[in-house]
Amino acid sequence: EALAGVVGSAARLSEFADGLEHAATMAPTTAAKSTATQKSDRCISASCVDVVAPKGGEVLALSVSFEVKDGKALIITGPNATGKSLLASFTAGLRPLTGDASLRLDGLQISAERPHLSDLLLIPQRAYLAPGGLGDQVSYPLPGADQDPGTLQKCLDMVGIGYLVERHGGLEAESELPWDEILSGGEQQRIGMARCIFHRPGFAILDECSSMVSQDAELGLYKAITQAGTIPITVSQRLS
Repeated sequence: EALAGVVGSAARLSEFADGLEHAATMAPTTAAKSTATQKSDRCISASCVDVVAPKGGEVLALSVSFEVKDGKALIITGPNATGKSLLASFTAGLRPLTGDASLRLDGLQISAERPHLSDLLLIPQRAYLAPGGLGDQVSYPLPGADQDPGTLQKCLDMVGIGYLVERHGGLEAESELPWDEILSGGEQQRIGMARCIFHRPGFAILDECSSMVSQDAELGLYKAITQAGTIPITVSQRLS
């Protein structure tokens, strides 16, 4: 019986390893950085994008088209379960397009490769909080220890949570508990905004990433992101 148990465990581990290998082959590769040098030259355009629920195949929207560029930001709004985040995932290059759909960033098809971090950054409703210190949260996926401390602190100050550095013992001090058990929902969302300001992408998809922040504070966060040179694509249930 013991031998049978070992054999069964080995088989399950082998299946798990095969699954990881298969997932790695399906994951989108990352594109090279865009060659556009001027903000006025940057553009994301979509045409004929069908938004269909991955489970069940429910059609949520057909032939969606839009254009986002400097001075022409975009807001995607609507009730829950209407495909807002699904459309955002297409735009971020996280899901493959179907049919004749086209999504381009600075002229390059997005679905072929996930856009470079400096070109497009997706900030979800709950930002991933990595192991490490506060500096690592701001610079993720880059290590915080390799970044300028003054820049990291400034990003936190700009989103109104600079006080966290002193409270938690510095930018590199690691917490005993996971950060998502320490920080409030609003502070976690501000971390996501600070991350966006740090990386200064050409475009940012802000997917309900300020839903736990007051509307007055939300205005300041969006202003900080646009002042950093980023063109926002906002996904939100609220328009004001």
